[in-house]
Amino acid sequence: MNPDRLGRGLALALVAVLTVVTGCDQISARRHIQKGTSLYEDNHFEEAATEFEAGLAIDPSLEVGQYNLGLTYHKLFRPGDETPENKAVAEKAVAAFQAYLKSNPTDSETAQLVSEIWVNNKDYEKALAYWNGEHDRDPKNTNPIKQIASINFKAGRFDETVKWYEVLATAEPVVADQVLAYLSVARFAYVKLADTTKVLGDDRIHIADLGLAALEKAAKLDPKSIEAETMQGALYNHRALAHGAYWAGAIDRAIGLHHQTLGRVLRDEAKKAQGTPAPTPTPAPGAGEASAGQAGG
Repeated sequence: MNPDRLGRGLALALVAVLTVVTGCDQISARRHIQKGTSLYEDNHFEEAATEFEAGLAIDPSLEVGQYNLGLTYHKLFRPGDETPENKAVAEKAVAAFQAYLKSNPTDSETAQLVSEIWVNNKDYEKALAYWNGEHDRDPKNTNPIKQIASINFKAGRFDETVKWYEVLATAEPVVADQVLAYLSVARFAYVKLADTTKVLGDDRIHIADLGLAALEKAAKLDPKSIEAETMQGALYNHRALAHGAYWAGAIDRAIGLHHQTLGRVLRDEAKKAQGTPAPTPTPAPGAGEASAGQAGG
C-alpha cells in the first residue's frame, strides 16, 4: 500500500474517532446539565451545583451550564454571612456568571445580579468599578449613576452618595426626575439621622445640612412639593438634636415647625385642587414624631 495513502487513512480514522468521542462528551455534559436543572427546580441546590460543575468540566463552553451554575450559587449564597465559606460561594457565583457574560456581554440583568452579589458580599469596590465603567461608556445613561449612588450609601459613604445624586439630577432630562434625585438625598439623610445613638454632634449637622441643601434645590424646581417642605421640617428637627437645649437647637426646631406648617398648607391646597385626599408623602414624619425623637435625645 502506498505509505502516503496509509497515512491519510489513519488520519481520517483518527478524526472519526475524535468526532465520536467529542459527540459522546457533549451528550454526557448536557446530561449533567439537565440533571442539575431538575435538581435546581426541586430546590436541591448543592446537588445541582455538583451536576453543573460536572457538565462544565467536560464542556466548559456550555452557556446554559455557566448561567445555571451562577444561579445555583446565587441561591446558596447567604447575604450578611461573612464566613469564608459563604464568601467563597459568592465568588463561585460571580465566576460562573462572568464566564456566561463573556459570550453574552449585553445581558444587563445578569450583570445586575453580579453587582448585587458583590454588594451583598461587601465587595463594594468591585461593584463600583463595574458601574463606573458603565458610566464612562455612556455618561447619559442614568442607571449606572443610580447604582453608584446606592452602592456608596450601602458602603457608608454618605458624601459620595450625595455627590452622585447631584450628578443624577443634572443628567435627568425631566424636571420631576431632577426633583426626585434631590429628594432621594434627603431620604437617605433622614435614614442616617434616624439613628440618634450613633450619628452625633458635627456629623449630625453635616448630614442634615447636605439633606437640607438638596431639599432647597428640590423646592426651587417644584415650589409645590409637599415632601420637600415636610422633609425640611423633619431634617431641621433632627439637626436640632445636635444642639440639645441650646438656643441653636430652638432655632432649628422653629424653622422645622415652619416647614412642616408649609407642608400642611401645600397638602391642603392639593386636596382642594384634586377634590380628593392628597396622599401623604413618604417619608413625611410629623411634629409628634420629631418631638419624640427630641425627648429620646
